[in-house]
Amino acid sequence: MLYEFNQRYRDMDFSGNSSAIQCTPQQSLLKQLLITLFMGLVLSFLISGKGIAAEHVIQLTAEETRDDGFGNKLLAYKMINHKRDGVDITSRYSPNATIPGPTIELTEGDAVKISILNAIPDSDVPVPGISKQVSIHVHGVHYDILSDGTLKVINKLFDEGAGAGLEETYAVYEYKWNVAPGTAGTWAYHDHNFETHNGAEHRGLFGAIIVNPIGAPSYAKEYVLYLGDDAFWGMEIMVVLENNRSTALILSCLHKKILMSDFI
Repeated sequence: MLYEFNQRYRDMDFSGNSSAIQCTPQQSLLKQLLITLFMGLVLSFLISGKGIAAEHVIQLTAEETRDDGFGNKLLAYKMINHKRDGVDITSRYSPNATIPGPTIELTEGDAVKISILNAIPDSDVPVPGISKQVSIHVHGVHYDILSDGTLKVINKLFDEGAGAGLEETYAVYEYKWNVAPGTAGTWAYHDHNFETHNGAEHRGLFGAIIVNPIGAPSYAKEYVLYLGDDAFWGMEIMVVLENNRSTALILSCLHKKILMSDFI
C-alpha cells in the first residue's frame, strides 16, 4: 500500500505555478528502498521475537513461616514448579518458602501461566468480612482484568486469589501474563487479597520478576534488593552451570552499615 501511494503521487502532473516539489526518479527509488528496508527490519524483529519467546507454566504456594518476634506469623511464597517450554527449571529456586519470594526471570515476548495455591491453615473457611485469599498482583507486564490478583471490591468482577475470599472461594487461582515487547525491567509482584484489599505484602508476600530484553547479556551474579524501614531484603541470583540459582538474603541494617562491597 505504501508503494502504491508513492507511485500514484509520483505519476501526478504538477502545474508550472504549483509550489509542490516534484520527485526525481532517484528520489522515488530512494524512498522505495527505505520503505523496503524498514519493512524488512520490522519483519526480522517479529520473526526473531517469535523464535525466542518461551512459554512458562509456574506454580507458587503461600504459607506461614516463622514468628516475626511480635506474635505475628510471617507469610511467604514458595516455588512449587516452573517449566519453560516444557523443561523443568524448578531446581533454580529454594525448596523452602522465602522472604522475598522467588525471583522469576523472563524475556520480552514470553507468555506465562502462573497459579497460586493457599497453604495457610484454615484458608478455605469463609469468615464474614475478612478475606483469607492470597493472590499474585504483578507490575510491569500485561494482563487482562481476570489476572489482576485483586478482590472484587477493586476489580468489580471476582475475588482473584486462592482461598476463601469475601465472595468467592478457589482452591487454586491461575493468572496469565503477556510479557510484551517494551516491558523489560525489574518489577514487583505481591499479594493483594489477604485479610484486606491491601493484602499481606507487609507480612512477607512479595517478590520480583526480571524481564530481560531479547539478546540481553547474562551475568555471573546479580542481586535484587528491597529497602524496608529498618532492613534490607535481597535475592542473590547466581549462574550455576548455565542455570540461574536464587538464594534469599535478609540483611539487617540496624546493627551494621550495609555496603555494596559486602555483596561482591
